[in-house]
Amino acid sequence: MSDLEKVDVVDKNDKLTGQTITMGEAHTSVIPHRISAVLVFRSSGKLLVQVHAWHNRRLDHSVGGHVSAGEDYDTAAKREMEEELGLVIPLSKVAEGVWSDEYYPKDNKRVVHVFGVFVAEVPNDWRFKETEEVDMIVEMTVEEIVAMMNESPDKFLQGFMTSLGAYLRHIGSELKINAYGKNWGKL
Repeated sequence: MSDLEKVDVVDKNDKLTGQTITMGEAHTSVIPHRISAVLVFRSSGKLLVQVHAWHNRRLDHSVGGHVSAGEDYDTAAKREMEEELGLVIPLSKVAEGVWSDEYYPKDNKRVVHVFGVFVAEVPNDWRFKETEEVDMIVEMTVEEIVAMMNESPDKFLQGFMTSLGAYLRHIGSELKINAYGKNWGKL
């Protein structure tokens, strides 16, 4: 999605305000708008983690992207799955309306995203093939990811902390993501 593409503005309760703006304006003016994120697992339990080419190689959820104006979380998640990983597989919704106030000190940038979070399991025979949007995927256990988030949070996009925190809450995990002075499982 380019900075000129349109997104819907949402309020603090994730309700559409009726206002549509460009993604660039939403980011520059710190206006809340929606993101769909998908955590894609192998049957072994390992999570596919995107090495984000557009954000200084920071680690990110398996699949994610802005919800276009007029689109819902489910439609955006399916679209992003196909665009980023070439997959058309069933998704299960974990949460929606998850607020994420993100500040990146190294970039001096703040954005507010509101997440819909999904999970999926990739077929055993699926192998990653580089796409226009994703050039690298690494496989990690959730425990490895949480430990790394707690030790080196600047290696991750904060939206991934939000989506993984929502997932951990959903499954009732004892694992906690504590970075940048926040408990990312209690947002």
